[in-house]
Amino acid sequence: MKLRRIGIILPSLSHGGAERVASVLANNWSRLADCEVHLLTFTNLPRFFSLEGKVKFFDASASKRGFGLLNTATVFMNIRRYIVNQRIDSVLSFMDKYNVFVLLCLAFTRVRVTVSDRSGPRKWRPMWLRILKRATYPWAAGAIAQTRLAAELLRAQTGVKRVETIPNPIRKSASGFGSREKLILSVGRLVPEKGQASLIRAFANFREPDWILAIIGEGELRASLDALARSLGVSDRVRLPGAVTNIDAWYRRASLFVLSSNSEGFPNALVEAMSHGVACISFDCDAGPADIIEDGISGLLLRVGDERGLTKVLTDLARHAERREALGEAARARAQQFGEDVIARRYLEFCLGK
Repeated sequence: MKLRRIGIILPSLSHGGAERVASVLANNWSRLADCEVHLLTFTNLPRFFSLEGKVKFFDASASKRGFGLLNTATVFMNIRRYIVNQRIDSVLSFMDKYNVFVLLCLAFTRVRVTVSDRSGPRKWRPMWLRILKRATYPWAAGAIAQTRLAAELLRAQTGVKRVETIPNPIRKSASGFGSREKLILSVGRLVPEKGQASLIRAFANFREPDWILAIIGEGELRASLDALARSLGVSDRVRLPGAVTNIDAWYRRASLFVLSSNSEGFPNALVEAMSHGVACISFDCDAGPADIIEDGISGLLLRVGDERGLTKVLTDLARHAERREALGEAARARAQQFGEDVIARRYLEFCLGK
């Protein structure tokens, strides 16, 4: 049996969607008898996601100072040297500007590089990055897109020939039952594209005083979201607990889940909530939700930014437990197609050229 040496490269293992997917894939592949898995990061930020013992971890950063010219050159050489010395055959790289860096780093090494963009496919990217992607992506053995729209745009904008649409995997731990509370849950970084301000405004017009809104995540908008909740008189019913390690416990408690994003690559939290049987509502942003939710069956889709519509739907579902339960059960069934083993195998086979 030939040993397959596979590398996964991304900026860090801090909290985020790409980081979660990378850790899930690394751990899953490391359990296969014929796989030796290496995970490399550019920066030495604290790890939020854990790696199982068989995963070989390498921090390629030169210092804590970020990407200055000298540090960038050192990281470049550290990654190239490590990949060659460890005789790694195939590499999976995450996030577009880092994908460009990895493709340049591993040029002329004969290492098979697969790239995966993670941002919303219509998210604005600077001209220099668009030019570099167009120049380097055709060097990749292939590209993985998270949605159909992302795959179409990736082909058109970069010229990469081999593109596969593969959704993100659900962690095996992301399942189970719990005692449902009058809790509306949202999960995501506190940044503008996640649209949490719209969610808080919709919640302020939601006239069900026993219900609580919890927004799990950390980011630059924490202070402004807290101030918004206070100004709307709902600070006593809005919780901002930050990034948490026990997210599954929150899913098991929630009766409703809301994805309020105006842009997504692939909303991991939405699929995880569905896997727990939570009734889900999502803004129908450019990519992701419509690939996951069957509108009216396994969840509800609303026009992006429709705060009035969101308030109406929240009110209706809060008052009709049987409707919540029906949506939740259909969501749980739908989420099975995103199971960890199924998706991890698809990633692996694509990266190996099968």
